[in-house]
Amino acid sequence: MCGILGIIGKNTDVDIRKLGLWQNHRGPDAWGEFSNQYIKFGHNRLSILDIELGKQPMTTTDEDYTLVFNGEIYNYVEIKEELIKLGCKFETKNSDTEVLLLGYKKFGFKIFNKLRGMFAGCIYDRNKNQCVLFRDSVGIKPLYYFKDSDHLFFSSELKPLIKHIKCPEFNTNELVHYFTNRCTSINSTFINGAKKVLPGTFMTINCDSLECVVKKYKLQNKTKSNLTYKEKLKKLDKLLETSVTNHMVSDVPVGVFLSGGVDSSLISYYSTKLKKIKAFNLGTKSKWDETKFAKKAADDLNIKLETKYLSDENILDYFEKWAYHNDDPVADPSAMALMALTDHVRSKNYKVMLAGEGADELFLGYNIYIKYILFSHLKNIPSFLLNIIPWNKTQIIDWRKYKSFFGAGHISNFKERILLLSNNNLNVSKNINSNDFHKEFKEKDYENRLPNDLLTRTDRATMAFSIEARVPFLINEIIDFSDSLKLNDLVELRKSNGKRILKDLAVKYISKGLVRRKKKGFEIPIDIWIQEKFKKQIDIFVKSENIPGINYMGVKKLIFQKNFALIWAWLVLEKWYENWFLEGVKEPIISPYINKKSYRCN
Repeated sequence: MCGILGIIGKNTDVDIRKLGLWQNHRGPDAWGEFSNQYIKFGHNRLSILDIELGKQPMTTTDEDYTLVFNGEIYNYVEIKEELIKLGCKFETKNSDTEVLLLGYKKFGFKIFNKLRGMFAGCIYDRNKNQCVLFRDSVGIKPLYYFKDSDHLFFSSELKPLIKHIKCPEFNTNELVHYFTNRCTSINSTFINGAKKVLPGTFMTINCDSLECVVKKYKLQNKTKSNLTYKEKLKKLDKLLETSVTNHMVSDVPVGVFLSGGVDSSLISYYSTKLKKIKAFNLGTKSKWDETKFAKKAADDLNIKLETKYLSDENILDYFEKWAYHNDDPVADPSAMALMALTDHVRSKNYKVMLAGEGADELFLGYNIYIKYILFSHLKNIPSFLLNIIPWNKTQIIDWRKYKSFFGAGHISNFKERILLLSNNNLNVSKNINSNDFHKEFKEKDYENRLPNDLLTRTDRATMAFSIEARVPFLINEIIDFSDSLKLNDLVELRKSNGKRILKDLAVKYISKGLVRRKKKGFEIPIDIWIQEKFKKQIDIFVKSENIPGINYMGVKKLIFQKNFALIWAWLVLEKWYENWFLEGVKEPIISPYINKKSYRCN
């Protein structure tokens, strides 16, 4: 796991190291760079595999190819063996970087189909004088780019890119998506012209003309399964065990985030089969605190658990830290909690942690999925009956108006967006066009919420303290398996029970009380924070009216109505705007773990 950045085009005088300092936290162990007349690459290294020899940027011995990449290739040993049989010679002992580099040299673009892991990077081909940007098929690792008439700049985070652009412009078109889904959209940002490389794609850039061509490489394995339910359980068991085993490969200690839920408990179980592992958990000392469930899971699995408590006293401090790292805004309040936990974990000298992201999206774990599936069969219900249905009225109102699913992270309805925004195009939903409602729900969140909200949040909150978060559920084989499942494999509608097959697997290894308890999700007391801790900041932002496209009379009404989800999203965006458009952040924050000699810091 690292940070990467680069600039493509002739005669650039950019100080790549200076820009790289804006993401030094992603890789404080070492700084590396490569340049010629057409390109400059920079690399912030977090040393995890082949610590001595796996440095980047890495160039082939014939100097024809140079690679800079961020992430992990979990099947690199398998690919390395294939390359050795084809006559390739390796200079490193255990580097997935060299496997990727020589794999591209041997297979070209086809190498991307072979990779299993999380990654984003750029390869320079000297003979063709072109660069290739690429990103993993799920979007676990971020990659941004900005193109002007003379150069194309890319980076793992937006901070270096924002500082590279002399006069960034605010993109008001993203407001609707942000205030609907609490994140920006799949291919855009709040900075005009700054885009994201799409998951499962690669983009070739001619170093002379800067002509860009985007192509998909992601394999669409829409297979149907003829297995019995018992056979499916057995297959899922094997897939998860294999995935966790691959995700445990590291030359530094690996820990696990354990909430006491099904997903993290299963990952913890498979981890303990390989080696003794330590788990970390966050408590809030509030009515939402679920520390007792994490302790129960740890006791069941004989794992040592360490709990860090997030207090009201330090929440403002973590909000400032999150605001700095949250450069592509995500309005998920749990991010600060994860950041606080990661801060604690890093102080214990851990660099790699396993997390359970992706399981709810793949196996229909959110309660809202069940509600929408049921409601899709009751969409003609008379309006007066809505008042006696104990469901979230926001989602139902939007469903009735647009026959659409806005996603599990949906925080506003159409009327609220009219109140908050001055933009007329306020509907960002995707119409449901088939009877396979559950598949469309999964696809919506898999393509939107997962890469743009949850994975971005996890990447930023963990990398802020130089920790690599790995997500064993999000490998191609498990995703393909999930796509092959029938609705009744995933959901028991009569019991309002989601994630059926995952839970049925979990009860084999974890106590039934933990597995069958009602799903809550991780919550933190933002209602209390907003009314007590952030009142002064909110008053200042309301009076300032900084952000174009926001109706501040509407903001005042939301505050009066105590619409905490939307108020939080607005507060996060205001702080982001202050940081990057009103010169709130002038210098990069230097990681306490930085190798000053390598970075040439004083």
